[in-house]
Order: sequence, then structure tokens, then C-alpha cells
Amino acid sequence: MSDLDEIAAFTAVIKAGSFTGAARVLKAPKSTISRKVASLEDRLGVALIHRTTRKLHLTDVGTRYYRSCARILSELAEVEAAAKSAQEAARGLLRITAPVELGTAFLEEVLERYLQANKEVEVDLLFTDRVVDLIEEGVDVAIRAGQMADSSLVAKRIGSDEFRLVASPSYLKKAGKTPAHPRDLSTHSCLLFTTQSEGGTWHLENGKTHVEAEILSRVRSSSLGILLNLALRGEGIALLPTFMARDAIRTGKLVRVLPEWSSGKEPLYVVYPAQRFLPAKLKSFLAMLSAASEFKS
Repeated sequence: MSDLDEIAAFTAVIKAGSFTGAARVLKAPKSTISRKVASLEDRLGVALIHRTTRKLHLTDVGTRYYRSCARILSELAEVEAAAKSAQEAARGLLRITAPVELGTAFLEEVLERYLQANKEVEVDLLFTDRVVDLIEEGVDVAIRAGQMADSSLVAKRIGSDEFRLVASPSYLKKAGKTPAHPRDLSTHSCLLFTTQSEGGTWHLENGKTHVEAEILSRVRSSSLGILLNLALRGEGIALLPTFMARDAIRTGKLVRVLPEWSSGKEPLYVVYPAQRFLPAKLKSFLAMLSAASEFKS
């Protein structure tokens, strides 16, 4: 396979009409240009240029080869320009993944601002509670909660959240009493998020005090959305992320139970594959995530 530098030297000679002119354009010694063209001819096993003391002439093979090389170099220049442009201007497809409830609650307004600011970017959203292999599945960036395992991915903390106990006023009225301590939860109907809790306990913190509260889990689900809806319908006490319960608490549909207790702070991260040059579409998204008030607890 011919060396690209040799091809560039050859086409420069033809365009400039001389080795001296090509050397001037490429800012290289004339001897270097001559050596590269000679090496190209040796590699191909044909003469591309007839050399005389006064003028250069392309051979028949050289004419056809020159036309092909000129086209290839032109296309390569376009490809390089497009790649450079992608680094400098946000455009193309940005694939984002996040856990279902986290993505639904946090990303809508961020994405609205992002799309308004980046008119040439398309977004593909993958909301799933499984851990997506970003490289294998061609995903640009992920939002994840909890401690990050060691990996080749870059993880930047963008905020935090915590799980807190909530229930509807109708449930507490029906239960006849409100828990005064985590141990009281064992006498209540509790709605258990199976991904976070193990067995029949909730890990709760109050300052430096930590307890494993035994609970009666009437409903167990891997969907926080289902648990939120059940809590709103008065089916029990749920341990939910503050971002999910915030609106319902503000409107009085849910109230805090044991407000001094929580599951502890859980960090939120934006995660993406390590790469030397970040495309502009990703840079812009990362900047918006870092500034987004939605992720600040």
C-alpha cells in the first residue's frame, strides 16, 4: 500500500508543475519531495512522471493515478474537516441512558434546554434500570446513581439524592398512628423497592445513628414508579428518592414519615467512555448537567 505522504508529494508536484514548487507548497526540501515520488514509483513498479530538464509530463498511468489520488485526497480533506467540525460544533446523534425514574424526573428540562441550544443535534434516550455497556451498545453518556465501580469510564459527580420515608395522609389516618421510631415500621404496611433493600429491612440514618429497621413489606417491586403510585393511593409507607416525592409532598398528597431519618446521601454521576477528544455535542451536554439545578439536592 502506498504511503499517504508519498501520494501527497506526487499530487503536489503535478499541481505545482515542478518539484521546486511542490517543495514550496509542502514546506519541505526539494530532495525530500523527489525521494518520496521516486519511492512511490518504485512501490508501484511504474513510471508516473517523465522528467526532462525543462518540464514534467505525466505518463498514461501517471495521469490516471493522479486523477484518482486527487479525488481521494479531496475526499480525505472533507472527512477531516467534518471530523474537526464535530469537535468544534455540536451536531450528530447523542445517545443517553439513565435509570427509568431518574431519567424521567431529571432529564426532561435539561434536554429541552440542550436541544434549544444545539439545533443540529439529535438525541436518542434509553431509559432502563439495567447497567448499559456504553462502549458495547454505542451509548455516549449515562446518568447513574450510587457508588461507581472501578472501570475505564469517566465518572463525574453532578449531585446527590437520598431516600426518605413518605406516606399519604389517608394511609396514616387508616393506620391510626404515625411511626415515632424506625422500629415502629414493623407494625405498618411498607412498600419495598427490591433493588435497594435486602430482605425485610430498611437501612436508615439519623446523623451518626444507623439502624436496620425491620419492616412488613406488603408490596415488593423493582419499579419506584409503582411504589410511588401505591403510596399516593394509601397502600403504605414507601422509602422513595426525594426527587420523586417532592411534588406530591408540596401538594400535600404525601407527607414525610420519620423526617429526621433517611437512607443517607446517594451520589449522582454522569458517566462516559474515556476519550482524548470529547465531541462538542457531549461537551455541551456535560456542561448543562453540571449547571443543572435539577441535580442539586
